[in-house]
Amino acid sequence: MPRHLKSSLLLPGFLIVILAMIVACGEEVTDTPAPAVTQAPAPTVAAPAPAATAAAAATPAPASTAAPVAPVATAAPAVTPEATPTPAAPPPPIMMEQTGTFDFSVPEMGPPNFALAIQDFQPQKTDNITTHEAMFATSPDGLTIPRLVTDWEVDAAGLVYTFYLREGVPWHTNHGDWGNFDADDFIFSWQEVAIPGVPHPIAGGSRSIFTCDECEMTKIDSHTVQLTRPTPTIQITWYSRMPLSSSLSMHSKKHQDAKGTEPANLESVGTGPWVLVEAKTGVSRRFEAVEEHWNKAPEFAEMVWHEIQEESTRLGNFLVGDIDTGSFTLESIQAIKDEGRNDVKFMSFPGAVSLYLNLLGQQYYTDHPDHLPDADGNIRVPLDENAHDCSFAWVSCDRDTTSAEWDKARKVRLAMNHSIDRQKLINNLAFGEGQPLYHTWFNGHTGRIQQFGLDELTFEFDIGLAKSLMEDAGYADGFEIDMALTTRPSPGAVENGQAICTMWLEINIECKQQPRPYSEFRPTLVSRAAKGTSTQATIATFEPLRTMQILFNSTNSINFGLEHPEWQAMLEDALNTIDEEERWRKQADMAKWLYEHALTIVTYEANQVFPLGPEIDRWEPMAITLDWLSNFEYVPHRQ
Repeated sequence: MPRHLKSSLLLPGFLIVILAMIVACGEEVTDTPAPAVTQAPAPTVAAPAPAATAAAAATPAPASTAAPVAPVATAAPAVTPEATPTPAAPPPPIMMEQTGTFDFSVPEMGPPNFALAIQDFQPQKTDNITTHEAMFATSPDGLTIPRLVTDWEVDAAGLVYTFYLREGVPWHTNHGDWGNFDADDFIFSWQEVAIPGVPHPIAGGSRSIFTCDECEMTKIDSHTVQLTRPTPTIQITWYSRMPLSSSLSMHSKKHQDAKGTEPANLESVGTGPWVLVEAKTGVSRRFEAVEEHWNKAPEFAEMVWHEIQEESTRLGNFLVGDIDTGSFTLESIQAIKDEGRNDVKFMSFPGAVSLYLNLLGQQYYTDHPDHLPDADGNIRVPLDENAHDCSFAWVSCDRDTTSAEWDKARKVRLAMNHSIDRQKLINNLAFGEGQPLYHTWFNGHTGRIQQFGLDELTFEFDIGLAKSLMEDAGYADGFEIDMALTTRPSPGAVENGQAICTMWLEINIECKQQPRPYSEFRPTLVSRAAKGTSTQATIATFEPLRTMQILFNSTNSINFGLEHPEWQAMLEDALNTIDEEERWRKQADMAKWLYEHALTIVTYEANQVFPLGPEIDRWEPMAITLDWLSNFEYVPHRQ
C-alpha cells in the first residue's frame, strides 16, 4: 500500500558539461544494478556528416563533493560509410522480482493530460520519465542512447534522415490492447504535436525540424521512417530524447483514433517501465511496474508520486519516512544533515541548475510571420493583443536598439541587475553551494564561458550605480512590478524571487508578489500575455542554443518574455550553423547581445542534492535534467 505523505521542495545542483551535438544510437541497456550504457556510432552517412559529434559530458555520478568540469571542445570522429542496417530483433523482456512501494515527491506535477494535442510542460515531463518513452534517452554521462529508435542514418547531403524503430515493444494494456509501437505511431506523434495552437513545449520545434513546410515523413515499412528536409539540421535529438521535458515521447495512434482527444486526456497509454493506474490532480499519481519490460523492469512493484508544494511539509514527510526522496532546497538538505542520521544517504550534482528571473512583456516582434495569418487564415503562434506594452519601465516603446527609448528602458534593466547581491543569494539560499551567473543558459559550460570571454562580463553589485541609472531613466521614485513566484521543479526558484524583491526596495522597485503554480501561469507565456517578472530555473543542457530556441523564439509555442528581430535573426543563423565551433562562437555572440542590452536577470547556478531514505539506495539518473530524478526503474532497495 502507498505510504501517506505531505510535502517537498527543490534545490539547485549539478553541473554537467554536456555534449554539444548529436550522438545517436548505443547498445541496449542490460539488466544491471545501474544503467551502464555503451556508446555506439553516430548516425551513418555516405559522406562527411552534416552535424558534428561532440564530447561526452562529465559523468554525474552521485557524490557528496563533485567539482564542476569545464567542457573541452573535440573534433568530430570520422564516420565511415556503412550498409543500411537491418532493425535488430527485439531483446527478450527483462524480468526481476518486484516488491515494495517507492515514494517520490515534487512541488507540482500539473494536471494529468495525456493526449499530445492538449499536453503541456508538466504532464509531458512526468510522462517522459515514467510511463512513456522517446526516440532516444540520455546516459548518465550525457551520451545519446537508443530507446524507441535503435539506429539512424543521414545521407551525404544531410537532407534525408532514416530512423529504424525498435520492434516488439507493446503499448500498455491497462486501457485496451493497442498492439506494438510502429512507424504509424512515430509519424502520428510528430504530426499531432505540430498542430497549430497545441500547447506542448516542443510544438514549435516539431514544426521546424520534423514537419516544416518542405519536410516530408515517409513510412518505408512498419519499423522504418524516412524524414526528408530542405536543409540539414543539428537538432534531431534535441527534441527527441529523455529526460528533457521539452522533448517528445511517442504516443499510440490506434489509441487516439479509437478514443479521440478528449477521452485520451484521462488515459495514459505508453511503452515505458511504469503504468499509471491512478491520478489525483494536485495530490498524487500511482504507478505499477511493468513486469516484463524490453529494457529494464523496475525493482519496486509500485511507485507513488506525491505533489507537495510546501517545502516544510515535504521535509517533514521525508524525516518521518513517508517519502523516500524528492526535490528539496539546500536549506532543507542542511536540516536533514543536521539530524545526523546514519540511514540517510545523499546524491549530489554540482551546477545542475541556474536560477534567474524572466523580464516579461518584451515582445518586440509582433509582426513575425508566425503571429500573422497564413494563406489559409491560420495563425501558428497566437499573440495577445497587448503582448508589447511599453507602459512598463523595462520595456522600450521602440525596438530599434540604437534609439533613445531603447536606451531608457535598458538603463532600468541594468539597474535591476546591478542592485542584486548575487553572492548573498548564494550564501543564504544555496548555503554557499553555487557561483554567480550572468549569462542565460550557459550553466554547465564553464570552459566555453572562459573561451569566449563571457566571464569578463558581469553585473557588479552596486546600489549607487543602480540608483544613478534609475534616475537617468526617469524612475528615481521607482515603480511597482508584478513578481509571479511560480513553482519550478528546481528548488530555490521562489526564494530567489522573494530575496530579489527585498533587494530591489533599495532602488524603489516594489514587487507585488504573487505565488502561482507554474501550470496556472504557463498559459500566459504561451499567449504572450504575461507581464512583470517571474521566477525561473533552467537545467544545464547540450548547448545554450537548445534552450534559447525554445524560450526566446518567435516561432515556438511558448515564450518567456522576449521576441526581437535582431535576436531572431541570430537565433536562426546559429540553428543553421553545422560547424560546431562556429556555432559556439555564435552562441557566445548571442549571450553578449543579451548581456549588452540587459534583457535577462540571471543570478546564480547551484547544486542539486537529493536525500535518500533508508528504503532506497543510490542509482544513476539520466544526465541533463536533474531538477527531478529519472531512471526510476533502476532505484534499488537498500541492502
